[in-house]
Amino acid sequence: MRAVPIVSFVGALGLAVALTACSSDDDSSSATSGATSTTVSASDSAEGGNASVTIGGEAQDLPDKTVYCTEQNGIVNIAIGSGTGGKAIGARVTAGDSPQVEQVGIAATNGITYGWAKGTGGNVTATKDGNTYTLSGELTGVNAANPTAPQTESFELKATCP
Repeated sequence: MRAVPIVSFVGALGLAVALTACSSDDDSSSATSGATSTTVSASDSAEGGNASVTIGGEAQDLPDKTVYCTEQNGIVNIAIGSGTGGKAIGARVTAGDSPQVEQVGIAATNGITYGWAKGTGGNVTATKDGNTYTLSGELTGVNAANPTAPQTESFELKATCP
């Protein structure tokens, strides 16, 4: 059944785009969901670090390797780059020394957008060493030229939060 991979892809893509969109040079930003509003100030988030991504064993060119990390309600949001150059990369993991992956999204890599979300099958794991998160496993990818033929690729994402 293709519904699950496509749903996980759409959710993870939304995450990647949202996380990247939230990574701005502004001192504060707001996000509203339903009747609640959350304001994240510059002191709640960090910008800097470094990142690398491999898909199918091939290192990906990242025009901007800046890492943006925020932690809220036991979840660490990781966004890589500014979203320029057609790349949007984001992940959500649980906080702590043994993180669990909630979502991963890697948009516009060689025309393919990859994603994974907890509960949709597959296996994505995370480790943490100091401020460096390493996520690996398999992502479902969708090519805009042929969206009805999803594909699975191994990946590794390393992000060092500042």
